[in-house]
Amino acid sequence: MPARANVRAMPRPMPEAPPVITATRPAKSFMRASLPDLAASSNEVDARRQDERGARLTATSRRLRAVRPVVSFRASRARGGKRMADRPIVIIGCGFGGVCLAIRLKKAGIENFVILERAKDIGGVWRDNSYPGCACDVPSVYYSYSFEQDYPWSSHHAPWNEILAYIKHCATKYGVTPHIRLDTRVESARFDEARACWMIETAKGETLEASHLVSAVGLFGEPTFPDIPGRETFEGVSFHSSRWRHDYDLAGKRVAAIGVGASAIQYVPRIAPVVKQLYVAQRTPQYVRPREEGGARAGLFWYKATPLFRRRERRRLWEQYENGYDLRIIPEEREAQERAYRDYLGKVISDPTLREKLTPGYPLGCKRVLASNDFYPAMQRDNVELVTDAIAEITATGIRTRRSEEHTSELQSLAYLVCRLLLEKK
Repeated sequence: MPARANVRAMPRPMPEAPPVITATRPAKSFMRASLPDLAASSNEVDARRQDERGARLTATSRRLRAVRPVVSFRASRARGGKRMADRPIVIIGCGFGGVCLAIRLKKAGIENFVILERAKDIGGVWRDNSYPGCACDVPSVYYSYSFEQDYPWSSHHAPWNEILAYIKHCATKYGVTPHIRLDTRVESARFDEARACWMIETAKGETLEASHLVSAVGLFGEPTFPDIPGRETFEGVSFHSSRWRHDYDLAGKRVAAIGVGASAIQYVPRIAPVVKQLYVAQRTPQYVRPREEGGARAGLFWYKATPLFRRRERRRLWEQYENGYDLRIIPEEREAQERAYRDYLGKVISDPTLREKLTPGYPLGCKRVLASNDFYPAMQRDNVELVTDAIAEITATGIRTRRSEEHTSELQSLAYLVCRLLLEKK
């Protein structure tokens, strides 16, 4: 925005100091919540560390509250003669973020806005991803809007179609739907200094003027294909896992899945029982903790019918996830949880060679910790083989590793899960 933009930052008075937040659970509560059978080693970090963590959180909260500006928008007249209030706010993308912003605008009494969505339906990644086992690995009561908690989730971790229905429910309930323009792709956007507005070009040849432009396109809306030599030579049909081919039956096929990312740990256990052979090519092993199902809790009537309990559960999850970030700043706690994780692998993976291949060689917390209860059991199936050698190329019939091994015999499917590519031989 230029210097004359109608945005005024006013200092906010220092609020009362928030209460000191100290951990009431052992320092290993994040991993303990996921690994309840390892609670015996949870006292390795003393209470002093917990008090220091609470003091840091309090100090950070004070600083943020002190410097956070109060932003006000005045419907003044722009240099072009047209009031900013006469031009709409344009939001690009109608997923979780776009819908949330639209709801907040309506709650603030702002009705002059439009959401431009390139697809024929709303939902973002939860519209595009429908691969087998696709679900959110964050509990549903936490992975939802704070202002729309009274939703009848069927499970602790909702599947993709239920999350999509939730987004549509919110868009309808809060009156966002009339502001949505589907099948409208934004080709370009530039700020006109002379007129003090955004000029937005769509694929339909339209030119829209906007007082404010907000990008809510997300991070995973566009499939990314791997840069592996020979990918185009594979004699088959290719598709991204976010564009899963449900019309293709994998039963009885030989499949190669390249990568063990967040999508792979969900769909590999689903396809492993039906395929003839599954090769899982791994570049970097992941920390995969057990997923807290909470089935009994989610199934109880008083959980579904009591808003207060759902809010308390959301608060509990917030504290659990926020406390987990201490892994990066308290070496003793991180090391204790790494030991607990190795103990956990020793209990769930009996083969020492496979266990070593699946053990991460980097500190816990450097990458996102994944959650699954069936990934490690799936990797121990007789028809599943873990391939850790680097991939040299993709051939017409399979993949060739650096050690000149070629998984090619009757290969009928090849999947790349870091970038989530699936190639299938006809």
